[in-house]
Amino acid sequence: MSLSGDEKELLSLLQTDLPLTTRPFKRLAEKLGWTEEEVLTGLQKLADQGILKRIAPLLHHRQAGFKANGMVVWQIAREKEDEVGQRLAGFSEVSHCYLRPTTEEWPYNIFTMVHAETEEELSEIVEKMAASIDYQDYQIISSTEEFKKSSLQYFS
Repeated sequence: MSLSGDEKELLSLLQTDLPLTTRPFKRLAEKLGWTEEEVLTGLQKLADQGILKRIAPLLHHRQAGFKANGMVVWQIAREKEDEVGQRLAGFSEVSHCYLRPTTEEWPYNIFTMVHAETEEELSEIVEKMAASIDYQDYQIISSTEEFKKSSLQYFS
């Protein structure tokens, strides 16, 4: 499936910050020279085709007070990967949860990014996560500096 020029133009605008207004799609329509209804119809069509999953805000977690952020890596048996991954992904403090291949040198296969306000709170959350899956073989790899945080730009 290929995108039309209009669809690419609409998606390109969605890659930028939406205007903070009660009718952001009307503002997008003005930039495109479309009606608000055409923008909404275009977005619905992209969603129906599975091209557009969602439109959601991007939280800059450090600026919002979440200064303790850690990638928690778990060594989980293959037969339990799906069950454990779903359970860990269900924690509200988890923003990302991935299954990744292991190596002889790195046996951890489930990766969860956990956000908290303090290191103590981060440890408490991870302990609750571990208790929920009855598993203690994990490591917390804390973030010390953020070099880049941006959304991927598909169209420019």
